[in-house]
Amino acid sequence: MKLPAYQFVAQISAAIAVVVSLGFVAYELKQSRDVATAELTISLLDSRAQLYLSILDVETYNRGIYKGEVSGEELTYMEKKNRTRVRSAEWIRASAQHLLWESGLLAEGEWEWERSVILDIWTYRPYLRPNWDIDEINFGRKSFRDELNSLWEIWKVENPAIYQKWIEEQAAEKAKQAAEEAEEAAVS
Repeated sequence: MKLPAYQFVAQISAAIAVVVSLGFVAYELKQSRDVATAELTISLLDSRAQLYLSILDVETYNRGIYKGEVSGEELTYMEKKNRTRVRSAEWIRASAQHLLWESGLLAEGEWEWERSVILDIWTYRPYLRPNWDIDEINFGRKSFRDELNSLWEIWKVENPAIYQKWIEEQAAEKAKQAAEEAEEAAVS
């Protein structure tokens, strides 16, 4: 082979090497952007969770847990509100874990463990089910909402008795609220 032929092969090889290296640079930039976006979102999620927990009245929350899980007494408005705050903080934490998992930043098996924790929590406290305002809590991350919905479907199949009892409790609560509203309307 003559020198011009070697020169042509060398130029083509150099051009391919430049294109490949630019591809790696683009990939690294994308990874950096994804990590920065995940960190920012997690920071926002954490600040929102801290807000919910900073206005939590722990004594009222604990009294509500006792009433709801031990004595069976009806919860006051503030006990329900505090339960909602803790539920929201728990979903925010799970949403952050899910975001880390999606971004490839969570150690192997950590999201599977988180999924099992969520399923276990629902077994003892089905009122912590995924509510439909979950988008507000996790900044509209559809993938997290879809993951929770699929977990909820798995949980319902694995725990039909608990699910049925919970549905009955929800129906009784709605009937009670409707009766109270009707009574208030009749008094007015």
